[in-house]
Amino acid sequence: MQNSLGRLSDCYDGAGGWLERLGQDLKYGLRIMGKNPTFTLVAVLSLALGIGANAAIFGLPDITVFRVLPVRNPEELRIVVAAAPMGKP
Repeated sequence: MQNSLGRLSDCYDGAGGWLERLGQDLKYGLRIMGKNPTFTLVAVLSLALGIGANAAIFGLPDITVFRVLPVRNPEELRIVVAAAPMGKP
């Protein structure tokens, strides 16, 4: 299959081609990150903060809502609410 420039498309170049390109991309990325350590630090800290916040936000409902209580018959549990006597706030 030819693209608009008349060259053969490099979408498929055999079984090991993607692995070689992945290695080249990783080397290039590491080289660029080494040239600008301030940007790398800010990017890594931003990712860490975002991943940590996401884990905390979605971990809380998992613990409070989706996990079964460690009791023998959880469907028999009842909620007890203390109410003020009538006429008193």
